[in-house]
Parts: sequence; C-alpha cells; structure tokens
Amino acid sequence: MNFSKIDLLKNELDGLRPLPTAAVRNLEQVYRVEWTYNSNAIEGNTLTLLETKLVLEEGLTIVPTVLKIVCKSTLVR
Repeated sequence: MNFSKIDLLKNELDGLRPLPTAAVRNLEQVYRVEWTYNSNAIEGNTLTLLETKLVLEEGLTIVPTVLKIVCKSTLVR
C-alpha cells in the first residue's frame, strides 16, 4: 500500500498543532453531541440530532418526547 497521501495529510495536520483552545472546545462539543446521538440511535432512541443537542446543551426537551428517552440521552454524557 502507498501511504504517501496519508503521510502528507498527517504532516499538514501536525503543522497546525497545537490547535487553538477555542477550536478544541468546539470539536469536543460537536463530537459529544454526535457521539451521543449515534450511540442513542443504535439503541433505538428516536431523538433527532437537534433534539439531542438541545437536551445536552440547553436541558430542553421537545413536548411529545418521552421523558425516558431524554433521560437516556443525558446519561451518555
């Protein structure tokens, strides 16, 4: 296998390090929501990505959403 393209991209990424603190926080926030959403979806949770984001970041729930589903989403954190 030829990994030259991967090596070039890795070197480019390494040249950007260390990432700014704000960028790291943003990535952590985005991935926390996406990982929670995907993990819950695998288990059959019907919350949308936006609903998951609202539950995690704002503590808000959508009116018809069952409380049990919301509680499971917050436990993944």
